[in-house]
Amino acid sequence: MLFVALVLPAAIHGIRLAGDAGSISQRRITATQLGESRLSELAATDEWRRGQNSGTFPEPWEDYEWSVVSEGWTEAGVTELRMEVSFTIRQRRQTIQLTTLVPETEETEPPQ
Repeated sequence: MLFVALVLPAAIHGIRLAGDAGSISQRRITATQLGESRLSELAATDEWRRGQNSGTFPEPWEDYEWSVVSEGWTEAGVTELRMEVSFTIRQRRQTIQLTTLVPETEETEPPQ
């Protein structure tokens, strides 16, 4: 009986930790997928140049927030976009970061 009284709380704690790890892992995968999609959209539409550099995702992912900053890259003519996607799980803020490179200047349409 003493053995069960000592082992059972530790076993329950271990199961809880494993469950938390699974939840965090799944939420990080979702954050990565959402971030990749939004970052690709920002890069393709040049929306990052117009000032919308943060926000939340639409339902059912409204508890995920994103922000993006741009910086010059080591090569001329290229800008780095760095996105951070964050979410809260068990009162702890979790973040993932994604980056991509885009041309520095807006591309103009070729003459016809």
